[in-house]
Amino acid sequence: MYIIRRRGSSDFISGFKVLQGSQNPEPIWVEGWDNPEIRVYKSEVDALVAQVLVTADGLTSYIEEVPEN
Repeated sequence: MYIIRRRGSSDFISGFKVLQGSQNPEPIWVEGWDNPEIRVYKSEVDALVAQVLVTADGLTSYIEEVPEN
């Protein structure tokens, strides 16, 4: 399982929203390592696909592997 974290912070992707007139969805960030709204991706490939959208928004992020509970 994988999560996407904003570089240098404790902010994580919880999803994306599409703004009217925009081609790229805007990332929605939540704060905190234990925030239940953090989006968890089942595979690294799924996380990489989402990370492309984050990068398109001009932000630097990391994909982190998290243990399954």
